[in-house]
Amino acid sequence: MNINDLKYYVSLSTEKNFSRVAQDYSVSQPTISAAIKRLEAAFGSQLLVRGNPHQAITLTTAGEQLLVHANEILYHYRLAVR
Repeated sequence: MNINDLKYYVSLSTEKNFSRVAQDYSVSQPTISAAIKRLEAAFGSQLLVRGNPHQAITLTTAGEQLLVHANEILYHYRLAVR
C-alpha cells in the first residue's frame, strides 16, 4: 500500500468509475484496479462491489470505514508535506 493507493481509492469512492479516476490521475485503468486490489489484500476485506460494467461501483461496509480513515490519512499527509 502507498499514498497513491489511498488517493485513488478516495477518488474512486466519489467518481464511482475506474476509467474516470485513471484519466484524472493520468494512469491506466489497470493501475487503479491494482491499487484497489493491494488495499483489499492489505486490509483483508472486499472494499468495493463491482457489478455490471454499466453500473456505478458501491462501497462495502469495510470500504466505507476505510474511506473515513483514508480521508484522515490524506489530510495529515498533506499537512506533513507543507
